[in-house]
Amino acid sequence: MACEQVLEQWSRPAVLRALDCNTTRSYMAGGSCESLIVCREEVLPYVMTSFPFPQFNVFMKPRLVEDNAEAYVETSICLAMQNRVPITWWLGALPTPESLGRILTEHGFVSIASPWGMAAQLLSADLESTLKLKVVEVTHAGQLDEFSAVMCPAHAMSEGARVPWTEIFRAFGYGEGKAWRHFIGYLGEQAVATSSSFTGMGVVSATHVAVAPDYRGWGFGGEMVAWPMRLARDLGYRIGVLWAMDVGRPACEKIGFTSLCRGQVYAWTPG
Repeated sequence: MACEQVLEQWSRPAVLRALDCNTTRSYMAGGSCESLIVCREEVLPYVMTSFPFPQFNVFMKPRLVEDNAEAYVETSICLAMQNRVPITWWLGALPTPESLGRILTEHGFVSIASPWGMAAQLLSADLESTLKLKVVEVTHAGQLDEFSAVMCPAHAMSEGARVPWTEIFRAFGYGEGKAWRHFIGYLGEQAVATSSSFTGMGVVSATHVAVAPDYRGWGFGGEMVAWPMRLARDLGYRIGVLWAMDVGRPACEKIGFTSLCRGQVYAWTPG
């Protein structure tokens, strides 16, 4: 049984709140890293690094009001300029105000992604494996390097992003009994797929789902989502959540995930 109180009953408002907060908590997961600054301010938590990659400098779960939203956007730009890094604003399941996308655009942000927020009831989801992947949990630094070698290019992250990604997630901690867990799927001896899970706010999320280009279309993405969901179900979790791009959405629907909302990601890059 999971140590924290799990979300037992399915209701759309409760699941949306859990999806939103689980995503934010995954970025705030703790750990120490010389290049990582974590701000847990309730209205606009964020993480900032010295790494020049927007996915490492993220403003999360905005709970702003119309009167102060523009000031927060301008502050985020000042921080980006001071640190000389690009930034993203993650507008998840329940951002406020409704005009936030417009305000970001007016300040030079560009919409770069619109993922689907999805959820599944784990007791009724089709999580049984029918494929030939051997899935192994990451338990040491060498495996984390192998994980990032598959995941980063599959997510269009440059080669330069691999080292900082590994550094940050090594600092967060991972493995059985931790909030973050990482998994590698092997076909024979070849690492071909990855996924991670994060438990928090009473649900389990799947993220970092990736399949190497030569092995796409075989159903491995759905398998890598199902694997951590089975483990979490056995620990007592009842609801799984994730964010999926259009290309990955059908695989998630196949195993029982339902689309609940559409998120937005905006990026700003120093001139």
